Amino acid sequence: MANTSRTALYVSVYVGLWTAQTLLIKLSKRGTDTYPYDVMSVVTVTEAIKLVIAVMIYLFSQDDKPTSEDPPSLRRLIAYWPDGIWVAVPAAIYCVYNGLMFVNLAHFDPATYRTLINVRVLFSGVLFQLFFAKRLSMKKWSALVLLMVGCTVAQTDKFNIGGATAVACMALQALCSSSGGVYFAWLLQRRSLTVPIWVKNTYLYFWGVCFNLIYILFFRSHLLFQRQFFHNFDAYLLPVLLVGSLAGFATSFLLANVDVILKEYSNAIEMVTTALGALYLFGTPVPQRLVYSMGIVGVSIWLYNHQSSQAIDNHRDDDADINDKKPILPVSTRA
Repeated sequence: MANTSRTALYVSVYVGLWTAQTLLIKLSKRGTDTYPYDVMSVVTVTEAIKLVIAVMIYLFSQDDKPTSEDPPSLRRLIAYWPDGIWVAVPAAIYCVYNGLMFVNLAHFDPATYRTLINVRVLFSGVLFQLFFAKRLSMKKWSALVLLMVGCTVAQTDKFNIGGATAVACMALQALCSSSGGVYFAWLLQRRSLTVPIWVKNTYLYFWGVCFNLIYILFFRSHLLFQRQFFHNFDAYLLPVLLVGSLAGFATSFLLANVDVILKEYSNAIEMVTTALGALYLFGTPVPQRLVYSMGIVGVSIWLYNHQSSQAIDNHRDDDADINDKKPILPVSTRA
């Protein structure tokens, strides 16, 4: 009962934070068509907050406690640099993902956004088959086809030139999420790295800040040289920064304490909570086609991740073998 209650708490916090983040980004537009701040500034500050929190948690964590013969924790953290370099690739991918989240919420209402982002399941299935020669069962392919049908139903009013561009941006964001997960899976196979989870998070956010600053330097240099980096940063934006930071950690906690399948079910719940939140905050109606779409996408997610009891037992045995090798981190994607 205690484990069930704890799992329910993790899922509730995860769903609540990511639902809130989606709604807060939409709310930060303050009823206009554009954001009053620079999106890259917000993404960079959010990554910086995550970096500070991750370093603090690592320094006070018992997971990698040094002995009297080891260097202090901060020096020990720096000593992981050769392993931390490998996290630069997903950090770059997630930089694109985070920026596209703001772009896509400018084109879609929150409920539609949360429905369409689940197309990442399709990309993950295809990428795993391409790069790992992991053949998908007929049931999984049926689930992916059903997922595409659900996303198509949600966007029957978007198939024009402008709408096609918006859908392409959404597909790119979903692809970034899937690519990050596939890269981590490759890392598990190709390298035997013993890196604590908070070390991984620290380097992930460190590279995130670096790549965002590089992008700003080359394409948004006025933010730095004309002192506009914090332009229009006010009380309205503070919840976006804080909730965005906490939502990232919620994903790590969820994946560390529950299986990936339950995370996908949590994403399905987000579709409903986001739709209800948008209805309450913005008066955004939930059209019938979107209700159908959420139902189809929810069924496809369940079908894709559903396993028989025998398959689950085999999967747990595989997980035990992998854990014995102490991989860098579990396979994950951002929400």
